[in-house]
Amino acid sequence: MKAEFDGQPIAENNLSAWKTGGYLNWERDQATQEELESFMEKSAGLQKAAKNGLTDRMAHFLAVKMALELNRLDSIPDGEAKVKSWRELRLSLLVLRRSELYAERLNFERDKHLKPKKPNDAGGKEQRIKEIMGVG
Repeated sequence: MKAEFDGQPIAENNLSAWKTGGYLNWERDQATQEELESFMEKSAGLQKAAKNGLTDRMAHFLAVKMALELNRLDSIPDGEAKVKSWRELRLSLLVLRRSELYAERLNFERDKHLKPKKPNDAGGKEQRIKEIMGVG
């Protein structure tokens, strides 16, 4: 009982509190966990393509969904609904591409700053110090 109920004895008011709050929170946590597990199973095939973690997998998953939606647009008759879907899809694709380009830029900058520096010879080191100091 200590582990599950913080050492509190089972009583009517404890059960009432559990029904009105604790149980609902537990149910919500269980549903969230199941949803996450379902998403991970659905996106498991993308894992090789999405090496950078969950958000990368999500972006790939969204890109696939967008491709399917684009394919579905052919079956929609011309009209306002098709124009609206096309516009939303274009904007979503634009946002996704910008995010990908931003991520590439961050990776490039990170790699540039983490790149091991070559050891300087004595003359090169002196020259570098002069450059930093602004001495010609």
